[in-house]
Amino acid sequence: MNIRDLRMTFTLAVVIAAGLQPLSAQNSCEALLRFGIFDQQATNVEEQRSDWIIGKLCSEQHRSESSFNKSALSLGIPLEEITVGIGGSSKSSDFLSWYSKLCTWNEQSRQDRRDIHLWASQASAVLADTFEKCINQKGFQVWVEEMADPKYFRLRAEFNSPTSSNKVRTSFGFIPAPIKCAPISVRDLTAGITISGAGLNTVCERSNREASVAIGVNASYRPTVGRLEVPPVRVTDIILHSEEATTIGVKAPPSNPLAGYDALTNAYGSRLGSNNQLELVPLPVPGPERSAEWVIDAIVPGQYSLLATYANGSLPGDDRRLNVVVNGKLELRDKFGTRTGGWLPGNRIKDELLGVVPLKAGRNVIRIVGPANRSFPHVHMLRLKRRARDTRTGA
Repeated sequence: MNIRDLRMTFTLAVVIAAGLQPLSAQNSCEALLRFGIFDQQATNVEEQRSDWIIGKLCSEQHRSESSFNKSALSLGIPLEEITVGIGGSSKSSDFLSWYSKLCTWNEQSRQDRRDIHLWASQASAVLADTFEKCINQKGFQVWVEEMADPKYFRLRAEFNSPTSSNKVRTSFGFIPAPIKCAPISVRDLTAGITISGAGLNTVCERSNREASVAIGVNASYRPTVGRLEVPPVRVTDIILHSEEATTIGVKAPPSNPLAGYDALTNAYGSRLGSNNQLELVPLPVPGPERSAEWVIDAIVPGQYSLLATYANGSLPGDDRRLNVVVNGKLELRDKFGTRTGGWLPGNRIKDELLGVVPLKAGRNVIRIVGPANRSFPHVHMLRLKRRARDTRTGA
């Protein structure tokens, strides 16, 4: 496994910019090891986790940097060690200005949103480099890695002996039980195992995704961190932005100015009209359908409500209906049919409930599709909200 490809649980809200030197303080290693990392590539799930973390930090309405850092540390974000803000400015120099920008990013332009997630990926890369240094330092390092399905996590350990001995006797305690692990069982882990140069690599399953797990470590050589935490799954809404869609016969933003530049529209070209004015001309569709498609990865499986923000016109025939296909299966038929009175952003219906769709752990493909001979509604975004009954059961 390449540590540099990992994405940390908490790096999505870490304040950092390119060029920042990797962290080296011992307490930073303790925070990194204690809260673990994500064993996955960057996907939409990073945006979801970023949205949740930023939303929590902003909902608390902090008035000082010290208060903000204390709250961030509870999420596993060692912000006191990281002093550079969005765009490279010093977070300490003008905290309230920086905090305001962080907390209004979702109301900003597409470029602002890209800046936020570029900032997050830069944090991820720097902290991944630091994490690699932490686990390779002399001593006994134990950590957890969360997996694509958050019901599972990987328990890891490496012993880089500073002495002639290359073995350490270790036992683990799990709260709450029950926990299942393989190939090394919970029974063996709690009774005690010997860890040498090969290290420890075992996958564990918790009974409920929404339950946090604390792991105590008791070893013959003191580990850098003696208590690990697997956080509960915070089920956040999944936002499918129009500019992130893969389209056929449809144009993604920046699009037709009549759509506010931030919605899916028919694919148009332009020509010089009879009055020497540019006119929009529909482009031919390469097939029988117009469609927009999103791919999302590593989500919590279950039933999700699908909501849409879009605009249609006011005339008969402006109810531009689409079908919804999830993972190749038609799930919802004849949706997006509300006539909203116009095509501009101010005419949009917000978060209209289209229906309920199933999502699985891992990769999911969501597609909205209509016939090529009909125009496309001006779709600004889709929202997937996990159904409450799944949240209670953890299924």
